[in-house]
Amino acid sequence: MTKRASLVEAGKSPRDEQHESVKALSNADEDDSGLTPEDIVVAEARWNYAEQHPETLMTREQAETHLRELTGR
Repeated sequence: MTKRASLVEAGKSPRDEQHESVKALSNADEDDSGLTPEDIVVAEARWNYAEQHPETLMTREQAETHLRELTGR
């Protein structure tokens, strides 16, 4: 399983397990994520913000609806 697929699966886990999964994946030797160091900094900042402000999080369904509204699809 690629890191990307692992992250998708981690997103389905309970919130308390997600952070540990992401940390473990970020320490893995294989880097198939295609993320630059700058991307990783942004992702970590967003993760930290989400942890501090859980009221701002959306469910997958809400995110999909939001994306459809933005893209008109």
